[in-house]
Amino acid sequence: MHTTAQYLEGFDAAQRGALQREAHAYSVARSRDALFIYAALCGLIGLVTSYAAEHPVLFGIVTALALLSGVVRWRIAARFEPAWEDDPKRWRRHWVGWTILTALLWGGFCALVLTSYGLDWLGMLLVLTATVLCTSFLSSHAPHLGLTRGYVVAICGPIIVAGLLARPPHGELLSLMLVLFVLYNWRQAARVHDSYWQAAANRMLLEVRAEQLERARLRAEQASRAKSRFLSNVSHELRTPLNAVLGMLAQLLDSVLSPPQREAVQQARRSATELLGLIDDLLDASRLEAGTMELAHEPFDPVALLYEVAEGAAARAWRKGLEIVVDYDVALPDRVVGDPLRVRQALVHLVSNAVKFTERGHVLLEARLEQLDPTEVRLRLRVSDTGPGIPASAQQQVFERFHQLDASPARRHGGTGIGLAIARDLAHLMDGKLEIERSDPSGSVLALVLRLPWSRERNQSGPTPAGDLQGLRIAVADRCRASRDAIAARLRFWGAEVCGFDATERLLAAGAQAASRGEPFDLVIWDCALDGGCPNATLLAERLRDTAWGGEVGLVLLLTPDCEPEPAALAALELEAALRKPVRLDRLYEVLAVFRARRNRAGRVAPEAALGRLHVLVAEDNPVNRKVAVRMLEKLGHRCDVAADGREALERLAAGRYDLVLMDCQMPGVDGFEATRRLRAREGDGPRTPVVAMTAHTGEEDRRRCLAAGMDGFLTKPLDAARLEAALEHGRRRSEHPAAPRPSPPPTG
Repeated sequence: MHTTAQYLEGFDAAQRGALQREAHAYSVARSRDALFIYAALCGLIGLVTSYAAEHPVLFGIVTALALLSGVVRWRIAARFEPAWEDDPKRWRRHWVGWTILTALLWGGFCALVLTSYGLDWLGMLLVLTATVLCTSFLSSHAPHLGLTRGYVVAICGPIIVAGLLARPPHGELLSLMLVLFVLYNWRQAARVHDSYWQAAANRMLLEVRAEQLERARLRAEQASRAKSRFLSNVSHELRTPLNAVLGMLAQLLDSVLSPPQREAVQQARRSATELLGLIDDLLDASRLEAGTMELAHEPFDPVALLYEVAEGAAARAWRKGLEIVVDYDVALPDRVVGDPLRVRQALVHLVSNAVKFTERGHVLLEARLEQLDPTEVRLRLRVSDTGPGIPASAQQQVFERFHQLDASPARRHGGTGIGLAIARDLAHLMDGKLEIERSDPSGSVLALVLRLPWSRERNQSGPTPAGDLQGLRIAVADRCRASRDAIAARLRFWGAEVCGFDATERLLAAGAQAASRGEPFDLVIWDCALDGGCPNATLLAERLRDTAWGGEVGLVLLLTPDCEPEPAALAALELEAALRKPVRLDRLYEVLAVFRARRNRAGRVAPEAALGRLHVLVAEDNPVNRKVAVRMLEKLGHRCDVAADGREALERLAAGRYDLVLMDCQMPGVDGFEATRRLRAREGDGPRTPVVAMTAHTGEEDRRRCLAAGMDGFLTKPLDAARLEAALEHGRRRSEHPAAPRPSPPPTG
């Protein structure tokens, strides 16, 4: 048994006061209904017995005192809150004193009745009532050990004395039984007292711990917000000079350099790009850890997103001798709702990891439709590689932060070890999952599984029907089997007859045999990496034209990521198109549809670079960044005008028509946000000029601010040619029907 003071040890004065106050409030709340029970019992005795008539004065005094005690104790209980605040000790003295006096009053009354009547039915009823009152008092006043023991003694003591002195029949036995009852309740009071204070102390400890944890959580959140702000500011400060560095390196690459100089500049550019990626990874890992990363909900094309990811990794993969291949289900929807930036980011980490650990072969990026509902779709986005696989012992830890399969100082593969962790956290943030679908010595398959709602914003033209290219005989010569199979499968779906080859000589031999049977190839899709690469493209075209069957054959050239042929050389080949790998199947369909409609070769399509020359307005206040953007656009074959701020941009837009505007967000005077809002207000319900934001900020709040201002896209600095070209493609497609769209959402009934 412990005293109340012992239970309160370890708490400060405020906490001890709170516990004491809570204990007395507990007793008051459980005593309110019994404050007038003694007066009620007196009234009942007066009604059913002759005691009031035989002893009117004594009975009247006892009844009046019982009623007075009830009223006084009721007032003390009613004033508990203010009285405790003023003087808790004074309130406690009043409450305890009147409670003990009431117990003595009832015990004395019971003793007088026993003295007068002995142990008749009334005496036994009063003794039973006294024991019931004692038992109930133990539970209602459990926090107060001294009070409960005093109450039991005050009620039972006079009855015990009366049983011994007045000596009614069996009085000694009654007194002995009551003594045993008092001893039992004496011990029981200690038990309920211990139970109450142990529970109260534990509850207070939990509250203290919860308060400490809450303060620690608030401090951690504050520190996390401060860290996020710091990282965001550092990211912005690093991105601005990195943009200038990468831009100047890009211009150096466009100048006349010796081979060693060009290699040095290219290496510097790759290193700067890797540094930029590392900055982004650390910033995103911090946001995910702090739980401050928010998701956007906007329509996007999942297939276009796959190609953006693949094209971004293609050059790095090609330097290792790898190819990035894209394949997707024909039934894939053309618009879903989600956060395209975060889906792309997760896939980029998966593809980068696959490229890093694969020494030969390819990396396949797939989109498969697992489930199609009236309101949402379930997509499985796979990244397959032909690397060594993930050991079974490491598969549980591979998604942990900073985990390296080989953590030794002599490891072959670098990296921070947070890429897959970021991809997993992003998957969870989007209510999806990231799983290892397969991993063995032949390679690994990692799958990002997402459930995404349909978007009612969809392409205008209908889906490409199966068999639309019925009757075309096409040869596909590609060094990469995965790429060859993906292209061939889609061509067969479109209705074409397809033959695949992994060498030019086999292609030429098969073409001659097919021509001899009267079934020559109508078109050849040829990978320029075959037989020595891009320089041999002219030789192949000449050999095709010199064959008996190749005079009228169409030729589509597949360019590797590092192949930069001269436009004049491409024009001399009389190509149907030159498509860069990884091949966009929708663009391939465009080429084939035009080819089928113009079989007389009079209407051959131009190379990919001539799909559309855009007139672009670059609004950028920084001269270096403005020059970098202009040089990139001109290199892509587009015409540019420049504006130094938002006001000048609006003036140029009012004076002439532009296909697209690259708008810097932070400019003096009228910034990019205000300029876009004014442009949208001027356009009204008429045609909209696509506006793509350029900013060094990467936060989701900045992205939402751009979209709220009326911008159509979002480019982060430093710019790179692939993302810039994707933005231009977006602008081009706004005025044309997209090719080879996928299905629209099913009817919801």
